[in-house]
Amino acid sequence: MSQFMLLLHEAPTFNASLSAGEMQRIIEQYNAWAGELAEAGKLVRGVKLADGPGRRVTRSEQGGIIDAPYAEAKEIVGGYFLIEVADEAEATAVARRCPHLANGWVEVRAVDLV
Repeated sequence: MSQFMLLLHEAPTFNASLSAGEMQRIIEQYNAWAGELAEAGKLVRGVKLADGPGRRVTRSEQGGIIDAPYAEAKEIVGGYFLIEVADEAEATAVARRCPHLANGWVEVRAVDLV
C-alpha cells in the first residue's frame, strides 16, 4: 500500500461568501466522505488547517509572517487528507469523490515513506 496526501486548494475569498448554513452543509459533506474513507480503511488522517498567519522559514533568512493561510499564489491550502491506497490511480479516484471539488481543487501527492 502507498500513502498519498490530498491537499485541498481554493480561492482565498471562497469561505467569506458562505452563510452559516452553507458552511454546515459543506462540513457534513466532508464528514460523510471522510467516514466512507475510514470505513474502507483508506483514511490515515484528515486535518483542516487553522486560519491565521503562517511563517515562512528559509535557511538564509530568519523568515517572516506570510499572507497565510494564503500561499504566494494567493490560494488557500485549507487542509489535507492522508490516505493509504494501492496506487496513484486509486488516490486520484478517491480525490475525484472529494466534496472539495465544488469549491476548488485537490492536489494528489505521493508520500515518501522511506
